[in-house]
Amino acid sequence: MAKTAGTRERVEPPSPATAASSESASGAAALILDNFASMHQVVQRRDLRLLEHGGPFPDLILIDGAKGQLASVYEALEELGLSNLVAF
Repeated sequence: MAKTAGTRERVEPPSPATAASSESASGAAALILDNFASMHQVVQRRDLRLLEHGGPFPDLILIDGAKGQLASVYEALEELGLSNLVAF
């Protein structure tokens, strides 16, 4: 695609198939999605914000996943000192 003066080339984000591959066409490392780390980060960020601002904490947290997702969320709560609020 030839560019003319004063124009920008639009760059599209990688497709899910490309993002999941180990390498992109240019040889650079591609983005690899980690569901466990994502759930850990979301819970940790949300609950840290609640701790900083004084709550209120939710009465119920639903985890969509299996043992791995549950363990990752529980680990995030443990790191914040909130594991005593969890009942299985």
